[in-house]
Amino acid sequence: MTTPTVFVGTMFSGEGDVTECFDSISRQTGVNVRHKVISNLPEREAHNELWRAWRENRSTCDMFVKVDADTVLTSTSILSSFWSL
Repeated sequence: MTTPTVFVGTMFSGEGDVTECFDSISRQTGVNVRHKVISNLPEREAHNELWRAWRENRSTCDMFVKVDADTVLTSTSILSSFWSL
């Protein structure tokens, strides 16, 4: 079985938990993570940029997950669990 590739998109605009967020994404197991960070854009522009990045990567990724910059994933296997669902 091939390990799935998950495209993780994060929009960042100064959130204080961003280091913990990025660390929790990088610690994910059971998946290959391709992490795209969109920084310091107005909300509408940031969303448009994130969707553009997904369109450019979706042919080589199995799933898209948006993780806000103030979100810390509580399990190292949460993205793998999402994929299994």
